[in-house]
Amino acid sequence: MPTCNADPTIARASRPIWRIAAVIFLLPATGASCSSRYPDISGSAELLRAAALDQARKEHKQVFLLFTQPNCEWCRRYDAYHSDPEVMQIIGKHFVLLKIDVMETPGGQYMFPEYDDKETEGLPLFSILDSGGITLVSSADSGQNIGFPTTPSEVDAYLKLMTSACPSLQSKEIDALRRKLESYQPEKAE
Repeated sequence: MPTCNADPTIARASRPIWRIAAVIFLLPATGASCSSRYPDISGSAELLRAAALDQARKEHKQVFLLFTQPNCEWCRRYDAYHSDPEVMQIIGKHFVLLKIDVMETPGGQYMFPEYDDKETEGLPLFSILDSGGITLVSSADSGQNIGFPTTPSEVDAYLKLMTSACPSLQSKEIDALRRKLESYQPEKAE
């Protein structure tokens, strides 16, 4: 029977060094392979929607879900409109506002078709959800997305959708929203 003449205490002492070296070498490689299989989803559309729905449940509100994209003039108008202090107060009283950028929010491009069931493919597009995630109304309900309302009939349609989804909106709040929408209309060419 072959035997090893090495001192067994040396062999035992060197084992932990090899284990530590293997762990140090393999740990970064394992982390890299896990991160490619499980990408960072913080800030993802799904997590953002779940957080907004959770907040809506706690605050007894609905979710105003707005889909946008970069370099979209009408999307920027919604940003300006929703940033207006009076609009913020009204919207914040009744809704949790959630903006999903279909290009920049991870998963946004996959969530968008869930709400654009008429395949209007226009942005901006909004849906109002109850706190359970059920779509109550959409800016594409008429078969054509109204996007950011610019004409009197689109403003009327927007306000009708808002009051349909949220009957607790008061007439003075609706009037204020109408006034603000009209102030964000494009300049008419002379």
